[in-house]
Amino acid sequence: MKWLSMFFVFEMAMLPLGFIQTYETDIVRTESLVGSANVKMDIQAEMFDLFFVGGGITTNLRTQDAPNPFIPVDVFYSFNAGIKFQFIEAGFRHYCMHPIVPFLYHAEISPQWEGAYEEIYIKFEIGKK
Repeated sequence: MKWLSMFFVFEMAMLPLGFIQTYETDIVRTESLVGSANVKMDIQAEMFDLFFVGGGITTNLRTQDAPNPFIPVDVFYSFNAGIKFQFIEAGFRHYCMHPIVPFLYHAEISPQWEGAYEEIYIKFEIGKK
């Protein structure tokens, strides 16, 4: 049994397909995600192979013409903590998403949304070694 272990994840992705659709009163606005990208970083610590705590951040980047081909537009944050024993895990998760401060790029907030939610969960994993 290890008393402490940590792992770090760094991931980059391109989005070949996708869109975001917003509903503003009677107007439906659709923004294409084609050619966009994101960067994700996660970290988690586990103690005594029993307790865990971690979190992450994903930044979405939109494409535009040079000199800055990718600009960040929104950020997703996550936090999780819990306990796991054999095939049972119980914990808490928090997720939130926020636009990047628009005055940094002299542009409007796009997409025009933000929010958060939390989960208290129990998970059963059958067949895990």
